[in-house]
Order: sequence, then structure tokens, then C-alpha cells
Amino acid sequence: MLTILRKIVESVSSAESLTLAMQNLVMKTKEALGVDCCSVYIKDQASNMLQLIATDGLDPKAVGTLTLGFDEGVVGLVARNLEMINLADASNNPNFKFVKMDITDADAVNAVMEEVKPEAVIHCAAWTAVDAAEDEDKKDKVYAINV
Repeated sequence: MLTILRKIVESVSSAESLTLAMQNLVMKTKEALGVDCCSVYIKDQASNMLQLIATDGLDPKAVGTLTLGFDEGVVGLVARNLEMINLADASNNPNFKFVKMDITDADAVNAVMEEVKPEAVIHCAAWTAVDAAEDEDKKDKVYAINV
């Protein structure tokens, strides 16, 4: 493990920018730990929010735009307690929040929005059967999911 840690430190310290250093950190840490996702958040002093600055496993477009409060999710729990946690199954942690619903059901979506009252919504659902997306009988459903 010390060899792996040394390689991570060398990669981060030799990066040409903070962005590249953080990308190297999450990529190599994810690989070393054999996990699905590794992300780095920093505290934005102005907003007192946690901002995603690097990830390997989340949508890369969220870097620099995704923010979480200190009371939100497992990330907020770590930030509040100022200590690392290792969760074998994050989805069973009481701080984890996942809502399964039909996103084309406006009433269900509105109910969740009223309950959660999010500051932002990131829509990650998509029609994945690309070849079938052009079928006349599926166009309305594709539009409902993707827009």
C-alpha cells in the first residue's frame, strides 16, 4: 500500500495544475481502493457549501457546478464530522438519499420536490435504447424521459 500511496503522491505533486492534480488524485485513489467512485469536495467560503472539484465516477460535467450543504448526504456527514468514513454499502447509511420514481409522472416528481426542497436538480435519466428512440410509438416516451 505504501508503494501505491507513493505513486499517488508523485502523480499529484508533479501535475501542472490543481485541476490535473485533483483528477490524478481521484483516478488513482479510485483504482487503488477498487471502488466505483472517488470525488473531492472543497468548502466554498462564500456560500458555506461543499463544491465538487474532481471526480472519477460521477458525471464530469458536475465538477465545478455541483454543491452540497453540510447537512446533505454522506459527503455532508464527512464534512460535518471532519473524519473519513468507510461504508461497505453507502446506500444503507441513514444519510444516503435515493428516490426511485417514474420521472414522467409529474405528480410523483412534484411530491418529491416538495419533500426534499432541493437547491438544484441534476437530471441523469436517459433513454438508452438509441435505435428504438426513433420508433414512432416510442417518441413521446423518449421525449418525456430526456427533456
